[in-house]
Amino acid sequence: MLQTYAVLFALGGLMGNIFHDYADVLVPLFVASRRYAGEVQFLVANLGERPAWPGKYGTLLRGLSKYDVVDLDAADAHVRCFRRLTVGLHMRKEFTFVPEVEAAHHGRLHPVPARSRATWRSTWRGSPARGRG
Repeated sequence: MLQTYAVLFALGGLMGNIFHDYADVLVPLFVASRRYAGEVQFLVANLGERPAWPGKYGTLLRGLSKYDVVDLDAADAHVRCFRRLTVGLHMRKEFTFVPEVEAAHHGRLHPVPARSRATWRSTWRGSPARGRG
């Protein structure tokens, strides 16, 4: 058994649009994984439909996890066991984080580390859509 945690989620829908990339996956992924302080592995379904996605957001993913992203649809004979598995990403409202609600579900929340803030800033600055609109 790995001494780490995992978050399982799927890519689909309107992925590829920067708004939906952040609102539907990246912000909920941040909320789901930050409590593990990098000791989490991301298990992704439907990655074959969006093969460039991990590279596009690699800086952010590396800021949230110390491990490589696992493509669940790839031909892989590995059996993986984790301390805890979070299945699916959930948000109550787009780009909304309610500390009291999240603390009730996940225990005490710690302030966002400077590393996480820097990761978000560098990812946003590198976005091709920035400055358009």
